Amino acid sequence: MRCKAACFAITVFLALGTAGAQGDDWQQMMDQGQAQAHAGRYAGAAASFRDAVHMAEKLGSGDVRLVKAVNALAMADDELGQYADAERQYRRALSLVKARAGNDCPDYALLLANLAALKLQTGETAAGEEMIRESIAVYSRAVPAGDPHLVAARNCLAELLVKKKELAEAERLLQEVIAVVEKWPGPPPAILGVTLNNLGAVRRYQGRPDEAARLIEEALRILGDNIGTDHPTILRAENNLAIVYAELGRHQDADAAFQRAVAMGERILGTEHPVYGSLLRNYADFLRKTGHKPQAKVLEARSKAILQESARRNGTGMTVDVAAFRQP
Repeated sequence: MRCKAACFAITVFLALGTAGAQGDDWQQMMDQGQAQAHAGRYAGAAASFRDAVHMAEKLGSGDVRLVKAVNALAMADDELGQYADAERQYRRALSLVKARAGNDCPDYALLLANLAALKLQTGETAAGEEMIRESIAVYSRAVPAGDPHLVAARNCLAELLVKKKELAEAERLLQEVIAVVEKWPGPPPAILGVTLNNLGAVRRYQGRPDEAARLIEEALRILGDNIGTDHPTILRAENNLAIVYAELGRHQDADAAFQRAVAMGERILGTEHPVYGSLLRNYADFLRKTGHKPQAKVLEARSKAILQESARRNGTGMTVDVAAFRQP
């Protein structure tokens, strides 16, 4: 079966200081946008962040609020599958931070990691690798090893290594991340679920599907506790679980997981989103292999149309592949 497991990388909001911002209109817009983003309602989040950008622009390009709002808007556009718009916003935020504080500070590293995750999503792995390694180098000089932003960046690098089939280094990175995160106080955070999902992808490529299934099942439990069961991140893990179940010969379980992921993708992302198109393609592969060729043919045609339109919308040379699902 040619369908591919999806690693996914978490993009991170900037935690910049905004003295005097509490309680003002800009802060309310940002709070509203972040609440919607956390719930997976990215169209509403983008609208709130766009308003916040316009308000911050009136304060001047040197105001830290503008950087924070632009990064947040880029993240929302990214999740909506509007990759070209997201890249423009990330690059704008990087320019603003570089002008204000240079390129050797945590804010610059965070934005570079977010842009790197986008590059992995659009299939530009060489550019993504250069960016994420630079981000990790900057972070390593500026923050402790247990910093959540550094953890997210290392997870992003592990995703890239999985795609390159450099599984030994990917496994090492993910195990190191797990060891760090498990020391954090409180219940297991979402980043642990993301990391376990990615380790599950490694195990699958290593020919260890039973272990992969256990890891992804645990990832889904942790993610559900943190972000609920109706969030885009959940559908990506469901996709992975369906693929592993199929490889284990658990076809009924695989079909149910594929159907959950496809239904959730249609409801949350919409039928024009490239991730939804990739989900359809994976489900079609499964159906074809299990003898449901007429249904597979219909889904393949829908998937092809969605992905072609996404590539056209996002610019020449951008590719969207299920292996580029963001993960961590």
